[in-house]
Amino acid sequence: MILIYMEKLVDIKIRREYRDILKKYCKENGLKMYALVEQLIKKNCLLEKPNNVLRSQPSKKLLSG
Repeated sequence: MILIYMEKLVDIKIRREYRDILKKYCKENGLKMYALVEQLIKKNCLLEKPNNVLRSQPSKKLLSG
């Protein structure tokens, strides 16, 4: 017996016009609609701080006033 665990999916409401655009794009590029939406959300909506940012130290002149 093979068990496949799949997280519960939810519906999102979008206007038909945008659904059709998404559907056409995914069909032309061999993508699944839900997978593309998930990728776009991860890319554009996560609130994680970037970890590849160079931090600078304030100069001693600024610290001493």
